Amino acid sequence: MSEPSLPHGVPYKPGSVLDGWVIEAPLGAGGMGVVYQATHERSGMLAALKVLPSSPHGGAEILQRFRREVKALARIRHPSVVNILQESLDHDPPYFAMELLPGGSLSSRIDAAGAPGGKPLSAAFLTQIARQLAEGLAAIHNEHIVHRDIKPQNVLFSEDGHAKFADFGMAKALDLTGLTVANRVMGTLPYMAPEALQGKPADSRTDFYQLGVTLFEAATGQRPYAGEDLVGVLAGRPLPPLPRLADHAVQCPAWYQGVLDRLTAFRPEDRYSTAQEILDDIERGVLSPRRNRSLDQTMVPPLTPVPPLVRTRAGSVPSPVMPRASGPGPVLTRPSGPGSVLQRASGPREVEHGTTSQLRILVRVASRSVWLVPVLGVFVLACAVIAWQLNRGGNKHASHEPEVPRAESPPPPVNPQKPAPRLTSPALPPKPVVVELPNALVMFGKGRPPQLRPR
Repeated sequence: MSEPSLPHGVPYKPGSVLDGWVIEAPLGAGGMGVVYQATHERSGMLAALKVLPSSPHGGAEILQRFRREVKALARIRHPSVVNILQESLDHDPPYFAMELLPGGSLSSRIDAAGAPGGKPLSAAFLTQIARQLAEGLAAIHNEHIVHRDIKPQNVLFSEDGHAKFADFGMAKALDLTGLTVANRVMGTLPYMAPEALQGKPADSRTDFYQLGVTLFEAATGQRPYAGEDLVGVLAGRPLPPLPRLADHAVQCPAWYQGVLDRLTAFRPEDRYSTAQEILDDIERGVLSPRRNRSLDQTMVPPLTPVPPLVRTRAGSVPSPVMPRASGPGPVLTRPSGPGSVLQRASGPREVEHGTTSQLRILVRVASRSVWLVPVLGVFVLACAVIAWQLNRGGNKHASHEPEVPRAESPPPPVNPQKPAPRLTSPALPPKPVVVELPNALVMFGKGRPPQLRPR
């Protein structure tokens, strides 16, 4: 790697020793220091060493910001924020050691995705860095710290691919990519919030805007606003709406556009108020991805073809054969919003004519009515049994044959000393009940089932 160009001071050469750290190679340079890859002589630990070179211009202010960056990193302990390992602000020159992140920066990954033959960053990767950076901002803001310079160059990755914020309070060189007003570093121009461009104080919502611009660039490989848009903000004009991700044909999660719109709202009060709100929206979008879709398409499975019926007799009408369904079935479109109704999209339809349609209807009705036959049989049998039981307990002496009158005998003399005997009639055998039918007789009798006798 070539040595970075330094605004002031002499860089350390590879092999130089700085307070027990052996310099191996320069990693980068900025207005607030030079970063080297170094190894500790005694422990052998690898680290990124940030050294503040001497500067004849604004040395006291730069040193103050350097100290503030060290204190900010020392207060924050989170997986999404680079960890500080050692600080030596009283050394000449001042330096501090932080963990070495060999995974590169988000800016380098965006450049690799946009290079010829490169693959765009996946939706899963965008979801991962959005969640990790939002968690990092929550930890930063909990310590009442505002980063003020969030951009792809300041998002680094560890060896296992975890995204981390770096470069707290560091300003870049004085060019179009960095903005300094009265020697006050405010951030990097393309990522600055509108209120920061207008000279207003920065707060946590300023970091949210910069995060939204960074995530937009990660998805599309482009910055959302050009230089003339930012100059218009300085002149008092609002920014145009954030470009639509659908116009860039990128692989983004369904919730991505809605979160970016709120992150990059022109007015700070229209943005998120806390980083936890960002995490909540991300989790809701991940758990229910259809909530943010404008049109939901549901595939209908193809119809099951009916096997053809083969006729071999001469003169028979050939059985209709349903054409085999090919390809995906018709699509049901469900517009978003309450009260939406599924509608069948236009597509090829089967046309049925004459005997084909009638025969198919008869086959379907017959196949669905087979179960009625045993039900009707059980019902008729139950009715016959009920009728038999009713007639069995009815008039046992009823008969269609005429009865012979009996001669009445005179009553016996009444003995006052002996009670008169109780008159009883001898039990007569039950007569069968005969029911005449047009072609048969049905006879009912006690202790026997109905009998059908033909005439």
